[in-house]
Amino acid sequence: MDFTSANGQHFNEKQYKPLKRKMTHEAHEQPELQTKKRDIYDHYILGELLGYGSFGCVYAGVRISDGKKVALKIMNKINNHQNITIAGDARSLPVEVALLELVCKPPHCPFVIQLLEWFETPDAIILVLERPDPCVDLFDFLTNNIMIETEIIFIVQQIVLAACHCRNQGVFHRDIKAENVLLNL
Repeated sequence: MDFTSANGQHFNEKQYKPLKRKMTHEAHEQPELQTKKRDIYDHYILGELLGYGSFGCVYAGVRISDGKKVALKIMNKINNHQNITIAGDARSLPVEVALLELVCKPPHCPFVIQLLEWFETPDAIILVLERPDPCVDLFDFLTNNIMIETEIIFIVQQIVLAACHCRNQGVFHRDIKAENVLLNL
C-alpha cells in the first residue's frame, strides 16, 4: 500500500508499517481504533492523511458532535513504550500524552496546539489535537513562497514564545523544525 505525505512525498508499506487496516464501506480505509471504553469512530470522522513520522501518522478529522476540525495523531505502540507520572497526578500516562498535558495546562499559549483528548488501544495511542484551518507547515509554505523579513521575524517570535511556554511548563521540545511549525493562513 502506498501513502502520500502532506508535502507530496510518497512512501510504501515497506518503509512504514501502519496500524492494521480494515475495509469499510466508505470511500477510504481507516485504521482500527477500538478503545475499551468507547469507539473513537463514535466521536470522530477520520479524514485524509496529513503526514507521518517515525512513530505514527497524523490524519485530518472532524468531531461529530459539533463539526470541529481536529487532527488525529495515531502512534503505534512499540516494545519500549514508556509511561510516566506528572507531579501532583497519580495517573501513569504515555510520555507524549503527559508532556502535552503539561504544555496544555493553564496559562495557555496561543502558539501551541492544544491536546483535546486522547485514547489508548492495545496497539496505539491516539491524540486528538486542535487543527487550525486553513494551515500549512512552514516547510511546505517556504517551498512555494518567498517571505519578507518582517514576516519571518513575526513567525520566529511566535516560535520562541511557544518554546519558552513549553520550557516554563517543564517541557523541553527537542524537535523544533519547519515541518513541526504550522502557519494558520
